[in-house]
Amino acid sequence: SARIVNIGSAAGRLSIFPTPKPTKSTDRMKSTDKLAMLSDPLLCLDSLSGMMEEFVSDVEGGRHKEKGWPNTCYGMSKIGVIAMTKVIARHESQPPSEGSPSPSPSRH
Repeated sequence: SARIVNIGSAAGRLSIFPTPKPTKSTDRMKSTDKLAMLSDPLLCLDSLSGMMEEFVSDVEGGRHKEKGWPNTCYGMSKIGVIAMTKVIARHESQPPSEGSPSPSPSRH
């Protein structure tokens, strides 16, 4: 059986997306749409790649906050790795062990 292991981080939680008290009602919708896409069980690598490229472009243009992105490149990179791991795991013919361990200490 296949095994996919990527190093994740608490910084890659979907909760890093801005949702509390957005400055405009559309900010919440933009974040909600992005969260829905990342949580979609049918997410594919092409869509994920396009989403990550859009994030980079919006950061470079200084418009990532107004577009509903989090204010952390590191966190978005970890979200991308975790989402990619899930997409790849889903497409394997035999379901592999999937894991994205966090290198930080965990609380039990």
